Amino acid sequence: MSAPTQRPPDHFNKLFSKEFILLSMLNILIVGSHAVNSYVTVTIVPSIVVDLGGREYMFWLFALFQVGSIVAGVVAGSYKNQIGARNIFSIACLILLFGSLLGGMANHLTLVILGRGLQGIGEGMLLSLIYILVADLLPSKLLPRMFALSSVIWSVAAASGPLFAGVMDQFISWRAAFLFNVPLVLILLAIAWRAIPKQEAKKQADPLPIKRLVLLTVGLLVMGAAGQFTTPAILAVIIVTSLAMLAGFMWLDNKATNRLLPARPFTQDTAVSICMTMIFLIPLAASAGNVYFASLLRSVWDLSALQAGYALAIIAFAWTTVAWLTNKIDDPIIEFRMIQLGSFSYAVGMAISAAGLYFGSLGIVCFGFAVQGAAMGASSQFNRKVIITRASQAERSTTSGAIAPTSFTGAVIGAALAGLTAQMFGLFEGTPTSSVFDPDIARTSGSMMMLVFAGLAFCANLISLRLRQRHLAAPIQT
Repeated sequence: MSAPTQRPPDHFNKLFSKEFILLSMLNILIVGSHAVNSYVTVTIVPSIVVDLGGREYMFWLFALFQVGSIVAGVVAGSYKNQIGARNIFSIACLILLFGSLLGGMANHLTLVILGRGLQGIGEGMLLSLIYILVADLLPSKLLPRMFALSSVIWSVAAASGPLFAGVMDQFISWRAAFLFNVPLVLILLAIAWRAIPKQEAKKQADPLPIKRLVLLTVGLLVMGAAGQFTTPAILAVIIVTSLAMLAGFMWLDNKATNRLLPARPFTQDTAVSICMTMIFLIPLAASAGNVYFASLLRSVWDLSALQAGYALAIIAFAWTTVAWLTNKIDDPIIEFRMIQLGSFSYAVGMAISAAGLYFGSLGIVCFGFAVQGAAMGASSQFNRKVIITRASQAERSTTSGAIAPTSFTGAVIGAALAGLTAQMFGLFEGTPTSSVFDPDIARTSGSMMMLVFAGLAFCANLISLRLRQRHLAAPIQT
């Protein structure tokens, strides 16, 4: 009698085995926290401004959080090996705690903005560290499962974050949306001290590269400030100045011995650099939609804020569904093809939504959203897996930690470019009545702007086609 057929192990269940459950819990809490802290601000900002005043400065509640996340994420990835993951994790939690307390108890908008900046620093460090810990502690075959799990958490946060903030704001206070981080930090610290292996810190850590950090921070702040200007010439100067500073940061970093980024991250001569370039370009291409599509939906179809939000949530739900269906793929050639197919489909999805906007068809727009989300679900987890598993052992922590800051930087630059493009296509012209934009101009100018950014997504696809059979020879870290 033949032996019974052995079922292959369910790698997703293994994430919640005794060996990896604490790491999985850290990932769930950190990704969920970052997503919620990103989304709740959109809901509570009006109440903050009504309570404390200073509406002309409320843009910085978003900008400083993003800048703090990027800079801190870059530093965390580089210094993890020098002072120990557990130590830097604790520092990040304390910064998040202090920022949340400061924002939640502030009596002036300036203090709330400072609190948001500190929250961004703490969240950015934690998000980079979880990428590093997943790369260090999880077998490569489990990486897509963990990234699929992250997609689910992010989608849930995208759907529930504004609702959570609205409930806190209406029944308690907007301050509760800050103070909920206090128990979260305590839980994170308790899990981290059990999940993160103890690591001896270097007796003498490298000094902070002040010049590079100043260039990076000021360059990002200048780029972030673009949101406060509407004159195309000023916007162009701001973008060029910021890009020059960021290029100077990368030039200095590539020459340094204690680099904050992996060596030559965008040269496109290795699988890692190709995928890192895409990690930067796809969020850049998505920025026009992230910044303007909710307002375009409300202007053209007179949707409520809730209706527009849930139309955009189609992207997140499609992303999660496809990521879940494809997370068991473990063939490197198929993974490369998924990355290429995903970037192409994302550009097509953006073009479909742009066409739907132009022809006034909400159904076509939403179908384009579904294609965009499915494209990201099919490719993003493999993009990150390639970066983590094919980085050299010496640069694995730095490379893994650079994933989130690189993505956020693309989003910040993309938002500035979206503002410039909107001005060039005349999106702010016309006479809107009860909506943000004039409906007719929103259809024509908005669709043209989205097509431009779909072109940027096609550029990412062209870069992905550089992934070749020869790149499979690069070592995989297991």
